[in-house]
Amino acid sequence: MPGFEDVLQMRLEKLNEAVDDWDRQVRAFESDSGMVGKATTMAQRARTVNWAGANASVTLPYVTEQAEQFDAALTQARTLRELCRDAYSRLKSRQDALREVVEVEARTRGVHVRASGEVTADYDGLDDRTRRERQDSVIEISAKIERILAAVAEDDAIIAQALRDAMGTDPLRFAPVDYGSLNEAQRAYEDAQEFLTLAERGAELTDGEIGIANSLLSRYANDPAFAERVATGLGAAGTLTFWTDLTNYRRPTPDSGEWALLASFQENLGTVLGTATRSDSPAMERWEDEMLTLAPNRLNGAPDAPYGFQVISALMNAGEYDTDFLLAYGDKLLDFERADDRRASQLWDSPYLPQLNFPTERDDEGNLIDAGNIGRDPVIGFLNALGHNPDASTQFFAPPNDFDPTASVDITDADSVRENRDRLNDHLAYLATEREWWTSVEHQGPPDPRPAHPSLGNALLAATTGHASADLLGGAGETALVTDLRSTHTSAVMEQVVQLYGAHDPRLLDEQPEMAGRLGLMAAAYVDDIDYVISMAGQSAPEVSDSAFASPYDGRLDNSRRAAIEFLDALGHHEESHRIMSQAQHVYTLGNLDAFPPDDQEAFARGERSLRTAAEVRGILDGARISQIEADYGAGTEAARGAEQQAASWWKAGSNALIGIGTGAAAAAVAGSSGPVAVVVPIAASTAGVFLGEFFGQSIDGSAGGEADRGAQDMMTGDLREDTEIQLGDLAGMYEERAAASLDANSLHDDVKNQYWNGVDVSNQYDEQPNEG
Repeated sequence: MPGFEDVLQMRLEKLNEAVDDWDRQVRAFESDSGMVGKATTMAQRARTVNWAGANASVTLPYVTEQAEQFDAALTQARTLRELCRDAYSRLKSRQDALREVVEVEARTRGVHVRASGEVTADYDGLDDRTRRERQDSVIEISAKIERILAAVAEDDAIIAQALRDAMGTDPLRFAPVDYGSLNEAQRAYEDAQEFLTLAERGAELTDGEIGIANSLLSRYANDPAFAERVATGLGAAGTLTFWTDLTNYRRPTPDSGEWALLASFQENLGTVLGTATRSDSPAMERWEDEMLTLAPNRLNGAPDAPYGFQVISALMNAGEYDTDFLLAYGDKLLDFERADDRRASQLWDSPYLPQLNFPTERDDEGNLIDAGNIGRDPVIGFLNALGHNPDASTQFFAPPNDFDPTASVDITDADSVRENRDRLNDHLAYLATEREWWTSVEHQGPPDPRPAHPSLGNALLAATTGHASADLLGGAGETALVTDLRSTHTSAVMEQVVQLYGAHDPRLLDEQPEMAGRLGLMAAAYVDDIDYVISMAGQSAPEVSDSAFASPYDGRLDNSRRAAIEFLDALGHHEESHRIMSQAQHVYTLGNLDAFPPDDQEAFARGERSLRTAAEVRGILDGARISQIEADYGAGTEAARGAEQQAASWWKAGSNALIGIGTGAAAAAVAGSSGPVAVVVPIAASTAGVFLGEFFGQSIDGSAGGEADRGAQDMMTGDLREDTEIQLGDLAGMYEERAAASLDANSLHDDVKNQYWNGVDVSNQYDEQPNEG
């Protein structure tokens, strides 16, 4: 406890000066020319550069991490400012109260307070009544002083703990702990202790106690201090045991309240653990090392217990885990699985395992997606974790040095297929072409094999776009998504995707329909690069394509035209990827036409090249979709006509679906199989102009518009190819009308239509003959 004289003579001016210093630091960080903005710009530019050698593995991660550190520094500075301000206010009020007791109340009541804090009185010459009153005053004043000193001691402990939490546990990194007051910091500390006390009860927790613990996790899901305190308090072994015990005897049905409670608890605990792993403190490094050691073993060595991989992967379905931890964990997981002679379904399946996973995502009919995944397949949770951490996913699927995106593949030759497969990232090749995915629909039922799983699509979507998959799949209303985050590293992963689902095996997607939507979103993000590849075959003036499809990052996809066509053809066969890519292509073309108004010959050449290429791409997509519809329903049948109308319906759905335009990209909402998704399309235009405004039914100033677009919609016939021809023809006509009088644009309308039918023919030819590279 601080001494009486210490409190009475506290020099709090230094603390008040600290508040001013931190406030100046915050304002410096937040200013337009401040370090946070400069660091963000630096990181964005670094992502677009084609780093090589040590720069790719060292410099880029360093620059990105430093930018994140500036954000953390700003958060930490705000927290320290508020904690110092609150500390000053509290201690000043205590000191003022003590001085009031000593200098006013004590004197008024005739008692003395010595420098030690001892309270005395002079009793000489006092009558009995006055003596008793004076004695009572000594006791009361002493008690008040003791209470104030005790309060100061308590405040001192709270302030010290709050400042330690705000400073973090890693001396080399800023801690983004966000507290607005000492009360917030104290409550977070106490709530972490309460959670750990509840966690000690494990399987004995009642639903009410689980609800309390869950609310604590939810409240502090992104609090680094709380998260690390929980993770290290549980320990790695304790974390595995806790979640296993909590779920071991529970068999809730998917629509029950208990299922919803455990699903929420799983999500919040996973998020807290992910936050904790992003600390580089020695305690968390020990936690991660211990988790990696425990993961390949069954809990407590029991033969029927789950592997550590299965438990922690179930929790990885939510939260953003540290990049280095994810990479080490993923390598160890796949090495362990592939080293076993059994199939994945045999390795991970056991009728005695508890239900470890409680999915919350639902499909269009309200059914829980993949409800049969009860947590036994740890690869699913891990891949979803990669989907939450784009940097980790990009590194996990990085191509080997000898990968050649222009390599030809003869799919009729097993040696050619194997050779090219061996030049892909080994994780990607295994997960996409070798692994037998599975779920158990019943708790004790046999594995249900499947050729792929949406979690692989989630991971690849993050790896290729730089956006967390959940932001794209469930964030169609988030304008923050309108940012182009591609880099040479993300595009290196995308080149492999194009090669794998195009040149390597153009029918692979037919075996993996659950991947179609994710692949469509990936293609949408690279529509400019795909257009560039398509445009270069047999075209004169390649410099026109260079400028018409300019890359915003240092590099672009380097796949062959054949691989790009086969990839587009594969997307076109599936309803969702056809719809997504058709809209992306249209939005991208509109952005290009806004960026290249036909005022002179140079701009017109770019717009013309963009229109011609878009027509061929749309032809390839539509040709493949019609081919699939006729194969499914029969040519000319009523069912086929209905499917064609459905395939053409994206046009009407696209109007008024523009989310916004930001740094190098436009985001548009489109209906996916599980709800709205955000299609992030790279564009050259910096704002919605004439063409984007027409399509989305809005003018630049936000007023109603798009009359020409609605007129085109009224002309739709329901025949996919005729409707697309109308759309493209009208678009070319609009561009012709705006062309300067000195330009010869009269043939553009017919040329664009012809190019569309060339694309349809190309798709039909590629569907009829084997892919030879």
